[in-house]
Amino acid sequence: MKGTTISVIIPTKDRKNDLKILLFSLSNQTRRPDEIIVVNNSRHGIKKTIETVKTKTGLHIKVVDYLSESIGRVRNHGIAQAKGDVLLFVDDDCVVPSNWVECMTSFPKKKGAYALVGTSFPLHPRNVYSAANNYFPLLYFENIVYIDKSHYYSAVIDSKNFSVRKKDVREEFFVEENGLSRDDFLLSDKLRKKGWMFLIIKNSIVFHKGKTNLFGYLNWSFEGGRKQYLYLRSINNKKVPTPKKMLLIRMKKKELIERLTKHYPLYLYVYFLILIRFFHPLAFFFGYMYELVRKKHKL
Repeated sequence: MKGTTISVIIPTKDRKNDLKILLFSLSNQTRRPDEIIVVNNSRHGIKKTIETVKTKTGLHIKVVDYLSESIGRVRNHGIAQAKGDVLLFVDDDCVVPSNWVECMTSFPKKKGAYALVGTSFPLHPRNVYSAANNYFPLLYFENIVYIDKSHYYSAVIDSKNFSVRKKDVREEFFVEENGLSRDDFLLSDKLRKKGWMFLIIKNSIVFHKGKTNLFGYLNWSFEGGRKQYLYLRSINNKKVPTPKKMLLIRMKKKELIERLTKHYPLYLYVYFLILIRFFHPLAFFFGYMYELVRKKHKL
C-alpha cells in the first residue's frame, strides 16, 4: 500500500527488557512503521529506555503514560494518539520477524470492514511452559471458520497480532472492561456483530514469550477458566461443533503438538502432554468454578 502511513500500538506494563527487544525487532523491518505508540500502563517510567532505543534505531517512538485496569481502555488510548492510516497491534512480550509490518499492511481490495490477523509461536520453544502456554491460543486461533477462493477467515482476533485500517475505526474500538482481560473475546464478538471479517495472513507470525514457569502457567490457566465462564455468560455461546469441525480440531491438535515439541526429548514431550491435558484443565476448571461460586454468592 504505497503512500500509506503505519502506526504500531504497543500497550506495556512492567516489561522494560521485553519491550526493548520488541522495539529492536521493529527497527529491522522490510517496511518500517511511520510511528510507534507505546502506552505505558505502569507507575514506573520508561522514557529513558525508549530514548536509548530511539538513539540506536532511529525509530519514531511516542510514549504516553496511561494507567488503567482495563487493557481495552489502554489500547483505545493508543488508537487515539495514532496518526497512521493502518493500525498494527502487538504485545510487549513479543518479537516480530522482519516482514511483519509488510505482511500486516497488505490489505486486499475487498469491500467492507475487516481486520488482518496473524498467529504466534513461542519465543522460547524449548521452554515447556512457554510452549504449553502458546498451545491453546494457537489452537483457538487456528480454528478456521471458512475458506473462499483465496483467503482463510478466523472466528477471532488475536490481539497481539492484528491490523485494521483507521478509517474503519469509528468509535471506541476495544471493549473497556475493568479487571479480568477478555479483550480478544469481546472485541471479536463486537466486530462480528457489526459485519467485520477477520482475514488470516498465514505467513504473519509473532514470537510470543508467554509464561515461562509453572506458577505463571497455572495462573494463566486459572484466569482462562474465569474468562470462559464470563464469556459464555455474556454471549450465550452454546454452539456444539459439527463432526466435521471436531475432526478438524483433532487434526489441528495433533499438528500443533508435533510442531511445538519437535525438538523435545521424550521426558519433556511427556511433561508437555501432562501440562496441556492435566494441569491446564484442572486449573481452568477451578477458575471456572471460582466465577460460578462468585455469581451464586454475589461476591
